[in-house]
Amino acid sequence: MGGIGAATAGDEGSASVSRVLIAEDEQLMRHALSIFLRGAEDLEIVGTVENGVQAVEAAQRLRPDVVLMDIHMPVMDGIEATDVITHADPSVKVIALTTLGSIDAAVPMLRAGARGYLLKDVDPATLIDSIRQVVGGEPALSPSVTMSLLQAVADGETDAGGRFAPGPAPGAPRLAEAELDVLRLLACGRNTSEIASELVVAEATVKSRIAKLCTKFGVDGRVRLLIRATELGFVNPRLDRREG
Repeated sequence: MGGIGAATAGDEGSASVSRVLIAEDEQLMRHALSIFLRGAEDLEIVGTVENGVQAVEAAQRLRPDVVLMDIHMPVMDGIEATDVITHADPSVKVIALTTLGSIDAAVPMLRAGARGYLLKDVDPATLIDSIRQVVGGEPALSPSVTMSLLQAVADGETDAGGRFAPGPAPGAPRLAEAELDVLRLLACGRNTSEIASELVVAEATVKSRIAKLCTKFGVDGRVRLLIRATELGFVNPRLDRREG
């Protein structure tokens, strides 16, 4: 069943171990996350904290690979803490884990440097997969959040509420058909391995095409690539709703 508290048996680990810091103000949630993540052999919980100030201090002292960051916390919220942590050490990957599914929360968090944005009703196995995905260099967003971001760009919402505004486009770059195929699959929520499988190419080829797309669009990262591609009309904000 869904939800973080529905912990089951751990997954098979990979060769390396990723160090995880949990920043969450609810004690029950911290406890549930700690128990569940310890079931994954490739994840190590290095600390738990209950506010943003503690998260910043612990990130500097413990040097985690990943921080699971709640947004609404006392003393310092998760957005400010993320900004401080990622500016001090860009190698630390922050994943928002929150009940807030609106773009009014998601956009500031992503702008602060978060590499992932997940809702707390995420399936436990998906949470572990998302941590691994972010460690591997790919963003991890809840499908509903991805859809909201792309729809906001397509609708041309203003920046007044923390949303992305389209702004004047300097001119769309020329894309090869193979690059368009990758963009369309990214817009459907596919990750690198899924894109490689659908296009029948190597994962290294997919990563190379994404890197070239980022260069052509003048952006850094897949989230910004999708947003810019949507602004320029290359993709429609439609996310596949697949089972499983």
